[in-house]
Amino acid sequence: MSFLRKFTAFAVVLSLVLNVYIYTYPSLDSKHCSWSYQKRIPRDDPQWLKPLRSVPYFSDLIDQYLYPPVFEVPKVPDIKMLAFGDPQIKGNWPSTPYIKRLDTYGNDYYLGHIYQVMKRRLQPTIVAPLGDLFSSQWISDSEFFNRTRRYVTRLFDQPDEQREYAINIVNEHVDIDWRKFLEETKGTDLKDFEFGYSDVYDWCTPNYAKRFANEPLFINVSGNHDIGYSGDATWQHMARYRSLFGKDNYWIEYNRGTPHAYRIVVLNSLLLEGPALQPEFLNYTWEFLYQLFERKFDGATILLTHVPFYKEEGFCVDGPHFEYYENYEREPYKNGN
Repeated sequence: MSFLRKFTAFAVVLSLVLNVYIYTYPSLDSKHCSWSYQKRIPRDDPQWLKPLRSVPYFSDLIDQYLYPPVFEVPKVPDIKMLAFGDPQIKGNWPSTPYIKRLDTYGNDYYLGHIYQVMKRRLQPTIVAPLGDLFSSQWISDSEFFNRTRRYVTRLFDQPDEQREYAINIVNEHVDIDWRKFLEETKGTDLKDFEFGYSDVYDWCTPNYAKRFANEPLFINVSGNHDIGYSGDATWQHMARYRSLFGKDNYWIEYNRGTPHAYRIVVLNSLLLEGPALQPEFLNYTWEFLYQLFERKFDGATILLTHVPFYKEEGFCVDGPHFEYYENYEREPYKNGN
């Protein structure tokens, strides 16, 4: 009985410590989990708090939960972008073991918890998942809908108004009419495609004005596990991605014509070169770049893309590599870094 009491006490203490940790872990390395350029306005703490300030972890906890610091208001609003690389959320099938189902369920809320903790701490103005939202593009529309629901409710929870459009499509659970998308796309002259937006702060308002004070703008970037590489991207993949997550190529200009103008460019770099399964996608992507060039924008550019243009070879980094499967007519281009 004595052992049981000790084990119970240990388990309770461990649970409390772990719960404190999962909600306060950024405070263990607060320097790398904060915006470094913000200027604090000095102020005096209560006397009883001053000894705790000598311990960085407790000092940060005081800032986060007891006495939030006051920062100087910048003349130009800051761009605070929180980026997530490759969520790659998995799915379940009738044959999936229950332990794997539990793992998938836990991963959803694990990623969602990280997002909520960092969102509360950093209060970003923009959140950008950088592609590979799902683990595979070779899934049915029904499974794509299921993962989309999890994506907008478990991983990146948003106000109902912001996710209403995607949820309505998911609830209908009707396969995306990719043939209609194909016909409309092929029937539109390249010069008539619209890629640009201005001063977008909330996708769900008619004039893109900010509606929720503490809710960031979501910018989804397409990845090879969402749409595919150029050699295997299909009309079906592209149609359902655009229906639920928006265009794969576009720009947003902010404060154009002012000294502090900037723009965010979202580029599907997977469809820049071939040989492609659907050459129309390459034409569409290059038309986007031509129009972008013709804008003659005078300001800073933030480029968001899934696959970078160039990576130096080194530790944990693959150098440039291209491997062609010329004899496989259906997917002639397969691998590339």
